[in-house]
Amino acid sequence: ALYTVKGQQFQFLPPTQVELVGSFLLRTLVKPDLNVDMAVEMPADCLHAKDFLNGRFMYKRNMYLSHIAKALGSSGNNLVESVSFSRSGYHRGQLVLVLKPRALAGLSAKFLVKLFVCPPADFFPLQRFRPTRNNFRSQDGDIALEPPTPHYNALMAEQLRLLPHLHVLHAEFSRCQALV
Repeated sequence: ALYTVKGQQFQFLPPTQVELVGSFLLRTLVKPDLNVDMAVEMPADCLHAKDFLNGRFMYKRNMYLSHIAKALGSSGNNLVESVSFSRSGYHRGQLVLVLKPRALAGLSAKFLVKLFVCPPADFFPLQRFRPTRNNFRSQDGDIALEPPTPHYNALMAEQLRLLPHLHVLHAEFSRCQALV
């Protein structure tokens, strides 16, 4: 399917990778909320080099999640009982797909699976997300006069570094069991 996002064409392609992330992988899961977090990496072919500007990546990210939700929520899917969206973090536009698995073969499904979509770690240059930079541009404004967008920049940097940050944490938690 081909979509248009803020004037650009967008086509859904399968993820380049899907990885377990978060407290389940690090063995730091705390009850009563049993969540298994998974990072879904969008393929670079779904993105444009300037998608970091004006929240365009967030729109594409949410459309990508919607496409996954539609596929997983189809009537022929026997693995997922329900599919819903939730907000993640402090940004109202940062959605997460929440899946409730069906109880299969006597196994209870007392946990939720949360899917986080992220871009490839090196797709956008990290220096674009310094707190002093502006990544929301007005149509007719002078870039030099635009105020910085530190919250948005931090959110974008978090998206880019999700998997590399997890790999560092996993290595440290594996090396030092006392951290768990």
